Amino acid sequence: MHSEAKSGQEQLISLLEEGLKSFPSGDHPLRAKALARLAAARTPEPDSAGPIEMARSAIAMARRIGDREVIRSVLLSACSALADFVPARERQPLNLEHVVLASQAQDRIQAHRGHLRLAIDHLELGEIPRADAEIVAFSRLSQEIRHAQYRWQDPLLRALRQIRIGSFAQAQILRDEAGALAPMQNLFVQISLGMHDFRRLSVMERHQQAAQVIESLAPMWLRVGSYFDVATVILRAESRSRLRDQEGTEAAMADLRRFSQLKSYLPPFLSFLAEPCFFLGDRPMAEAMYESLFPHADRFFCWLVAMSLEPPVSQSLGLFALTLDRYDLAVAHLEEALARSEAINLRSGLARLHYQLALALTRRGASGDHSRAERLRHQGRALALSLEQTDLLNQMEREQAEAG
Repeated sequence: MHSEAKSGQEQLISLLEEGLKSFPSGDHPLRAKALARLAAARTPEPDSAGPIEMARSAIAMARRIGDREVIRSVLLSACSALADFVPARERQPLNLEHVVLASQAQDRIQAHRGHLRLAIDHLELGEIPRADAEIVAFSRLSQEIRHAQYRWQDPLLRALRQIRIGSFAQAQILRDEAGALAPMQNLFVQISLGMHDFRRLSVMERHQQAAQVIESLAPMWLRVGSYFDVATVILRAESRSRLRDQEGTEAAMADLRRFSQLKSYLPPFLSFLAEPCFFLGDRPMAEAMYESLFPHADRFFCWLVAMSLEPPVSQSLGLFALTLDRYDLAVAHLEEALARSEAINLRSGLARLHYQLALALTRRGASGDHSRAERLRHQGRALALSLEQTDLLNQMEREQAEAG
C-alpha cells in the first residue's frame, strides 16, 4: 500500500475497534460483522493467532444469532482472515457454505469470490477434479460480471492449471490475457502478476530471470508493509540458492534473522526456505522450519497472490531433514511428496523431486539406495529435458561431474 493507503487501513482497524466497544454486549449482528471485518483488516499480521481467533468467534456468534444474511456477511470477511493461515479442511466447508448463501441471495460478486477460494482449498487438498469444477464456475461468473476488476484473475487461475501439467507456452498466453484485462493502476494487481511470473519462471527452472523479477518487485512489497518485506527476503533466499550464489543466499538468510516472529509467519510459505537451508547447511534454521512446517505436512501450498500451486509441503520437510542428516526421514518425506505430486500430475515439479530424492538416497547409502538413486536421476533428467528445464539440467550435470 502507499503510505496513505496504509494509514487508511490503520484507520479502519481503529474505527472497528472503537465500534466494537460501543456495540451492545453479547451477541449482536453488528458485533459479529465488525469482529469478522476486523479479523480480515488485521490480516496478515506477523502472528496470525489473533485474527484467526476473531474470525472463528465472529462465525460462532453469527451462528448463534441464526440470521442467514448475518452469516453470509460474516463468512465473507472471516474466510478472508482464515485464507492461507488455517488448513484447507477447515476453510473448505465455510467457503462452500458462503457460496451457497451468496448464490441463494443472487449475489454474483460474493459467489465469484467464494468459487475462487474453493478452488484454492481443493488445490491445497490435491482434489483436482473438484478444483477444476470451481475454476469453471469462477470463469463463468467472471464472464457474466464482465468488469475487468473481476475478470483478470480468471485467465491467471487457468494458467495455474497449465503450469501444473508443464504446458508453459499456454500458461504464458493466459498470463498475457490476464495482463491485458487487469487494472494495472492497482498495486495488488501489479504484485500478483509479477509474483505469478516469478513462480512460473522458477518452475521452468529459469532462475536468473526469476531473480530479476523478484528484485523488481521488492519496492512494491515494501509499499505494502513490513509483513510482506519478509516474503521478499524469503523468495530472494530461494532464488539465490538456486543460482548457487552463496554470498547472496547468506545475505538473505542473515536478513531473515531480523524477524523475531519468523516461525509464526504464514507456515506453508516457509517451504521456500528449504533449498537455502540445504544449500548453506543451515542446521539451526532447518530445525526451526521443520518444526513450524510439520503440522502442514499433508497439504500442497496454493498461493493466491501469485496464483501458483506449489509442491507438497512434505518436499520441503524432506530437504530440511536432509540438511539435518536425518536420512531415513528425508527419504520418507520425499517419497511421499513424489507420490502425491504424481497423483495430481504436478508434472512441472517432478524432475526436481526425482533429483532431490536421488540425492537423499545417495546420502543414506542403504542397500539398494544407489541403484534406485541412479534410476531416479535418469527419470528426472528425462523429465527436465522434456520440459526444457535448463537450469536444473545444468545443475544435475555439474554435480554428476563433481561426483565422478
